[in-house]
Amino acid sequence: MPGPLAIFFGLTLGITDDLFAQQGKLMDSAVGKSKENFNVIDARIFSNQGGSANDFYVVAGAFGLIIVIMILMAIFRNIRASLVNQRLSVYRTKKTQSKMAALNMSDDAAEALSRIAKGAGFSAEELITDNRIFESSANELKASNPSDPALKFLQSIREQSDFLFGNPKVAFVCSQMLEIGQKVRIFVEHQGKGHSFLSSVLRVTESELWVRPPKVKGKTINLTLFKKFEIRVYRPEDGEYHFFSSLRRQITKPVHALILDHGVQVLRMNHRKQERVAVEIEKKVAYMVAAEDSKFSFGDIKALQVSQTVVDLSAGGMMTASEGLPAGVQAGTSIVTTLGEAGIKQKVYGKVMRIDQEEGNSLAFIHIMFTRLSERNRHLLDKFVVALKKSGGKPPQKTKVPPKHQTEETLVPEGESPDAGSIKPEQQEASPLKPNQGEALPQAEEAEDLDLRSEDLDLDLEPDEEDEKL
Repeated sequence: MPGPLAIFFGLTLGITDDLFAQQGKLMDSAVGKSKENFNVIDARIFSNQGGSANDFYVVAGAFGLIIVIMILMAIFRNIRASLVNQRLSVYRTKKTQSKMAALNMSDDAAEALSRIAKGAGFSAEELITDNRIFESSANELKASNPSDPALKFLQSIREQSDFLFGNPKVAFVCSQMLEIGQKVRIFVEHQGKGHSFLSSVLRVTESELWVRPPKVKGKTINLTLFKKFEIRVYRPEDGEYHFFSSLRRQITKPVHALILDHGVQVLRMNHRKQERVAVEIEKKVAYMVAAEDSKFSFGDIKALQVSQTVVDLSAGGMMTASEGLPAGVQAGTSIVTTLGEAGIKQKVYGKVMRIDQEEGNSLAFIHIMFTRLSERNRHLLDKFVVALKKSGGKPPQKTKVPPKHQTEETLVPEGESPDAGSIKPEQQEASPLKPNQGEALPQAEEAEDLDLRSEDLDLDLEPDEEDEKL
């Protein structure tokens, strides 16, 4: 309260100065009179006692007035804050009510939502505002009353509230949020070796997740030997998630499907913990930096193409090494490159996460995280990393894209016995990612320039839309 305090101190100093001035004048007058007649005493010297008492009351009154003003201002602030909060609450309520009205829920679903909210101590409006509150409330109801009829409307409420994997505004907290057609990568382990295949979601209910099984040579694979699967799925501009599901059964009619339990816990993966391999691959990388002059320039951004050596690679990213740091490159800089060696036909986009360069050393190591990779391309990259590990980190001369839904030929086609002895890695066909026996691995060659277009700088594009046409 600088205003009231300034007034208070001003009044106090003013009154004090007046008192001292008045006292000085009286003393001077008394001294002058004493020079004329030292036997005569001026009684006015003692007349200021009553004035001092009056001045004290003035100061006390001013101080009290300041206190009152400060109290009134505090009350005013509280009233104004209360009004603002009230208006904000009314706004939120109206917004939530509008959302509820826009959802156009059936009476049964709306009643189920109210029951779930009441059981968790929330309002229905709060549940449709935050999917984490909704899911935790639903889990409480499942635990307390698994047979509650409200539970059968959970999936309908998710869909109508847009609490789905494809909505980037909501947190991905449970596998029930997955949508039909969503590509996923499924990992299994057999006899100490990991295997993976690309799949898609066929059906999602509150208790089951249906995914498409893989095929080899046109035959659907029997996966009943495996009881537990790790499922990974990438969310653009968010990150990669994984969860574990148990196999309930595998069916052939009305469709070929693996019927899984939902994952107990969905976790966001750390891309630095993914399987990595040391490599030595010459690669052209285009860094999107502030435009000055460049062969490929689009508006205020230019694509600075640099030939670098990839020294570390994983499905989540790569590390490049170059003599000197390219001008304008820093953490957060977007990049475009290609990974044709892995069978990826589309351009690969990424972002610089960190730069390691010691002072006085021109060698720079640039850590890059891949973004906007489709599940299919992540699957190809996973397999490529495994193949590189087997070949000592050097890429084979030729690669090709495996047929859709193809898995490693260590799984059993349906109709054959799924005994452990029938699943032998040595029975696989030669992998397209492995060089033929006795064939020399190629030496690194100078990478060709990237065929960049203006849309390569548009970071809002959907990830690898062309994949669906392959």
